[in-house]
Amino acid sequence: MGAILALLALVVLVKAVLVGRHAYALWRHGMRLKALASNPTAVLSPELPPQMAADLGGTARALRGLRCELGWVLRPVWLPWRAGRENLLAVDELLRVGAELAEAGQVASAGLQPMTDAMAARKTSAGQAKPMSVALFESLVEARPQLRGAADQVGQAAEDVSALQAQRLWWPLSWLVPQLAEYLQLGHAGLEAAVTAPSLLGEDEPAHYLLVAQNNDELRATGGFVTGIGVVTVDKGKPLDLTIRDSYDFDKFTVDHPYAPEPMQRYMGIILWVTRDGNWSPDYPTAAQAVEDLYHLENHTEIEGVVAFDMPALQALVRAVGPLYIEEYQDQIDAGNVLQKAREYWAPSVPEGKTLREWLDEQGWTEVKEDWWTHRKDFMGLLAGALMAKLQAGGQADQLTELLWTVKRAIDEKHIQLYFHEPAVQGLLAMAGMDGALQDVQSGDYLLALDTNMGYNKVNLNVEKRMTYEVTLGQGGSAQASLTITYENHSPPQPECVHRPRIAATYDGMAQDCYWNYLRVYAPPGSELLHAEGVTETETVSEDGKTLFTTFMVVPAAASHTVRFAYRLPPMEPGAYRLLVQKQAGTDAVPLTVRLVLPPDVGLLSAEPEPTSHDGQVLSFDLSLRRDRMVEVKLH
Repeated sequence: MGAILALLALVVLVKAVLVGRHAYALWRHGMRLKALASNPTAVLSPELPPQMAADLGGTARALRGLRCELGWVLRPVWLPWRAGRENLLAVDELLRVGAELAEAGQVASAGLQPMTDAMAARKTSAGQAKPMSVALFESLVEARPQLRGAADQVGQAAEDVSALQAQRLWWPLSWLVPQLAEYLQLGHAGLEAAVTAPSLLGEDEPAHYLLVAQNNDELRATGGFVTGIGVVTVDKGKPLDLTIRDSYDFDKFTVDHPYAPEPMQRYMGIILWVTRDGNWSPDYPTAAQAVEDLYHLENHTEIEGVVAFDMPALQALVRAVGPLYIEEYQDQIDAGNVLQKAREYWAPSVPEGKTLREWLDEQGWTEVKEDWWTHRKDFMGLLAGALMAKLQAGGQADQLTELLWTVKRAIDEKHIQLYFHEPAVQGLLAMAGMDGALQDVQSGDYLLALDTNMGYNKVNLNVEKRMTYEVTLGQGGSAQASLTITYENHSPPQPECVHRPRIAATYDGMAQDCYWNYLRVYAPPGSELLHAEGVTETETVSEDGKTLFTTFMVVPAAASHTVRFAYRLPPMEPGAYRLLVQKQAGTDAVPLTVRLVLPPDVGLLSAEPEPTSHDGQVLSFDLSLRRDRMVEVKLH
């Protein structure tokens, strides 16, 4: 018996040593991969793919080793306890999937190698290097077999994990399995998009994309008034024929146009819907398709996607690529002055001592149109051309990495918005929450306070906005909301507010005016307006599966104005509160205070993010809407 016990102890000891060795190897390779992931500047370094492949290979071996050594525990056919057996088998399945994912990562690393090599080749062949986009296109084509293989492996892993019945597993498996399935689906979508990317870059035939320049000084639903429109053609990765022109040039009314949205007709006197007003919906895929449809009424270039950007995006891109020289203006442009220069070059050259009206009367509209009106937005197109030229001529790995992160931040903050006809790419954007769409509200609370400047001016440059949203939870899931919005118009005092189209002699003159705003408040479906303050009339409508409260209001120059909506929310889930606040595109970081009033007999279990203050039954969260924000509270 002693010999048998000694032998069993020896077996257990050997197993423990083997398991410990594999666990240590897994931790060591995991830490290296974490370090690589936390260094975004190395994403296009030629040394990255082999390092990733080596550590991913070690991770796969460690996971397979753990599964082998623990097989008698993780596959316990001898265990009569069904729930325990199911959970152990789920762990065994996760170890198998993890090993296969690590191997898929090795395949994807091999696909990344051509891209990093292309960037390294550009660094050593300055002056004769291929344009950056061409080098990336060719490397994507070369990497396609590896990316295809990795996509298939990750897709299979996503199916395998989704097949696990998370609701029957113990915590933390019941939490881990849905999270892992979601990330695997996102990873699969990303790899599928990478496989498809060469076709978006004109692999078989030139691809055409609509560029929409939005001026957020005149705020509209998706970021700003469409001040400029362009088409860029891409052929095998090389951009051709980049032009951005005044948006007024694209609608010549040679064919019938649809009627404009009813509020535009009622408050702006705009009867026909044109391309420059197409971004009425805050749901970017909807707005992008509307802009494209209106464009196609009189312009017949086939479009594969619509890319919209605003002035902060332009500033961020200039910062990422470095100073630009605009030959036509003999001017140096950098991130510090690009917005000032865009506004400065917009203005007409009115002779000193004359008003704009006197100058117009003296010159006549024909001469003014030729001298100024048709050229007032030339700077925008020239700047875009200079940006593109510098990107193509540059493209070292560190510069490209900075550019990629700049674009990513701009998309997250809705200063750049993307819409593609290619389902794989558009599906990836939607899955990652980067498509600019209004999010579905299946349960919980929702808020979007959407402004539309209807004053024919650029006054949003001088308007400051802040919001307070208070929700009082009652018994049985009942809830009532109160939204307070304050607008501060910092324009100089005006004699009166005259609502009509006008042109000032300077851009500042266009920005110093009263603020005519059409406000739309998006709330969960089934919300019921109780009363509104600070407005003369409101309407309640349904749109995109949500309830809207709408109103038209004026904020005089050098004044502030506050509006408040009180409404009953649909029943909330007992024991929890979840709020999604979506940011309006084109805005910077609107201050938002969220206050949650709990019922008297309810306490707080957890909150994400941490409350700024917790006073009795009142939780307060001080947020800024630089991007969409989520508040989640669990109660007991």
